[in-house]
Amino acid sequence: MRRLRTLVAILVVGAVAGAGWAYAQRHSGAARPLSGADIAEIQQLHARYNQGWDFRDVDLYLSAYTDDAVFTTGAGEAYTGKNAIPAVWWNSAVA
Repeated sequence: MRRLRTLVAILVVGAVAGAGWAYAQRHSGAARPLSGADIAEIQQLHARYNQGWDFRDVDLYLSAYTDDAVFTTGAGEAYTGKNAIPAVWWNSAVA
């Protein structure tokens, strides 16, 4: 009798877990796959961001951000807008 209860409990848990997984896969919010143009645009944005950082070019670096971007430091400080990134942070981060 105890084995039967254990087996039923395992089957119920497995069925609930399987149903939850299937539901999550259908409703994951995933939109359409990225096109080649999307991927190229992301790569160009990433390159511009990194080149600005590597060359210490503030204008090039900030061109990777939108005007309403939120920049959060590792310490949890958040700056809203690309103009809010303080020059003090930039100078200390790249020195």
